[in-house]
Amino acid sequence: MLIEEIIGNIADQEHDHPKTVEWIELDWEHLRKRIVRTTTDAGTEVRIRLPEGQSFEYGSVLYEDDDRVIAVRTEEEMAFVVQPKNDEELYKAAYEIGNRHAAALYQDGEIVLRDDHTLDELMDSIGVAYTRDKRRFKEAFVYRGHGDDDYVHPDHDHDHDHEHDHDHHH
Repeated sequence: MLIEEIIGNIADQEHDHPKTVEWIELDWEHLRKRIVRTTTDAGTEVRIRLPEGQSFEYGSVLYEDDDRVIAVRTEEEMAFVVQPKNDEELYKAAYEIGNRHAAALYQDGEIVLRDDHTLDELMDSIGVAYTRDKRRFKEAFVYRGHGDDDYVHPDHDHDHDHEHDHDHHH
């Protein structure tokens, strides 16, 4: 099956008429790719060639008929989860992670990174708790440098052509 566009997101689907969902599982690095050849969890072979500028998101719907939907989700993978107890610990951890230029997500009071054994010693040295956990990331980790022009915040994905009252800490 050849798919050449994303037709929606499963989060936007109406749940009144349940359909079978076949999942294409991609690791987070593949969310940014445009050309992928893979198999759904139900065994359907799929070739995907997205147009320039289009990329996968968690829940991207690639195909739909009367009985089924084919959608994208990320594979579960081990994550390094920093669990600061207060703002001071959060700032310390964010500073150290930023100095390493490590791509990270901030979600639900935790800093989540791809698993990296070298972070153990770092977090131990600054006294911040951490754990490892299997996670299914809903967005790709992308380090965008020190500029804010195209930085995507995990909790709010919108442009910055308007005034708002939240700070951007880099």
